[in-house]
Amino acid sequence: MYLDVIAVQIALALVLFLLLNWMGRHAEGSGYVSIGIFMQRDEAPAFNLMFRIFGPIVYTILVSSALYFGGLDNYVDQIWRVVLFYYFGRLLYIAAFHQWLLVNWGREAFLWITSIGLAWASYVYMISKKGTLLPDAGHFTSELWVLIALFVYSTLNNIRFSQEATKRRKNRYLYVAYSDNRLQYQQEIEKLVPDRLAESIVYSILIYENFNRPPLIRAVERVLFPFLPRKTLGLMQVVTDRRISDIESLGLGARRISNAYTEACSEGERREELKGAKFDPRQNENHRGFLVSKVAAAYNKDDSYVSEIRELHQIIVQEFYKDAVSPPVRYSDTLL
Repeated sequence: MYLDVIAVQIALALVLFLLLNWMGRHAEGSGYVSIGIFMQRDEAPAFNLMFRIFGPIVYTILVSSALYFGGLDNYVDQIWRVVLFYYFGRLLYIAAFHQWLLVNWGREAFLWITSIGLAWASYVYMISKKGTLLPDAGHFTSELWVLIALFVYSTLNNIRFSQEATKRRKNRYLYVAYSDNRLQYQQEIEKLVPDRLAESIVYSILIYENFNRPPLIRAVERVLFPFLPRKTLGLMQVVTDRRISDIESLGLGARRISNAYTEACSEGERREELKGAKFDPRQNENHRGFLVSKVAAAYNKDDSYVSEIRELHQIIVQEFYKDAVSPPVRYSDTLL
């Protein structure tokens, strides 16, 4: 087991990780489902299953072919380990981003074990035998198995699975995230916001930012801050020209949200006065949506960010701030 071979295979695993993530994002229309806070329906389970199991295997076959062609046969030795390193990297990623509660571990274990096992088998029975990498298209059995595979793929793609387990995992994640943040930062937040509705928006943005920048990532960003092009730090990912702590970030972010909240309320009141009506975000769901969207846009102008904060806020209000709104929030089919 040579160190240079291991190093190259770890590098190939990193490339595989980045490549599959990129392909997955661009294959969303085909049904690829990734981890996220919000509920996603698996519209093409066969594609998702085959992409995740066979994607790493196809990659190792293509890389092995390229290495053989380049006369780098020694790097093909035990190349199935690239898939093993890839899944180990995914495990580290899940740990670093605190996504344990969002993962269906039974399903993941099946996918990972199957993919690693098939990668090992493809290495032993095909890749390691240099002359057998490409399929023998001259045999009828090869064509038959392709047809069988297409049939199975088409059949599985028409199967739809219940989303209840995914809902439970994501609800559990949000409950734990809200409870932990409230336990740690309730006093600081209450000092900086004018009312409970503003507080609910602060927690929505806090949970969203913390999901995308968990403690380990924030710690790395703080160390590398002078060298990073993106000058945001801390719990609330506020723009800063110096290193700041999570508490400082929370204070700056909450003040910014509070100011935006006050301005949005004033704008909403002016708009409704022109109509001879009253601006009431607590009882009027449309007014509340306008208010949350304005605050989110003041924090981050990206349209997808605003949309996701608004969706997350609906969930947070329904679960933890029913006393702050009336009537209760109505969910769309896309929410938890």
